[in-house]
Amino acid sequence: QETLASDDRKRIDAALKELREVGERGDLLQALPPKERGEARDQLRALREALSARAAELREAEDWKRWANVPRAEALVAAAKELAERAEEPTIPLLKTVQQAWKELGPMPSKKSKELWDTFKAHCDAAFARIKVGRDAENEKLAGNVASKEALIVQAEALADSTDWDATAVAMKELQKRWKESGPVPRKAGDELWKRFRTACDRFFE
Repeated sequence: QETLASDDRKRIDAALKELREVGERGDLLQALPPKERGEARDQLRALREALSARAAELREAEDWKRWANVPRAEALVAAAKELAERAEEPTIPLLKTVQQAWKELGPMPSKKSKELWDTFKAHCDAAFARIKVGRDAENEKLAGNVASKEALIVQAEALADSTDWDATAVAMKELQKRWKESGPVPRKAGDELWKRFRTACDRFFE
């Protein structure tokens, strides 16, 4: 609907420009008989006035729509601020939802639009920075868990061929306990690490 209104205004502006050009070309009216010349001049004036009034209405409607979008933008700024400052760590899906809603906003008055966009972007950047910190911490934790599991594998492989059954069985069970407590790792790496650890345990117990 907004696009149609904008197209209508463009067509009206083009028509007004053509009417002005016709009015400026006196030779076109001078070619008409005096009576018809006056009627044509009056018709052009009436048409120009009607089109000018309609163009003004459309411009006013567009201005109103721009200002009507401001409260929606302010609500999204508040949502982005909440994501950046909330106690709970923000998430990428939530951030993308807010950013997509901004993309779907209609036009706003240019000065207000820049002011709101700058504030919105600053809050989104702050939220993403928090997400990145959380991701970096999680990746560091996972890397530590991988290192712990690799160390347990080395110990299990070293005991796998032991003939000291009683002592080694106790040691292996302790390694299995520590494995369960060693925390999560990325799935692909976890599958490979578990396969190596279980193979070492099976080699001893079988």
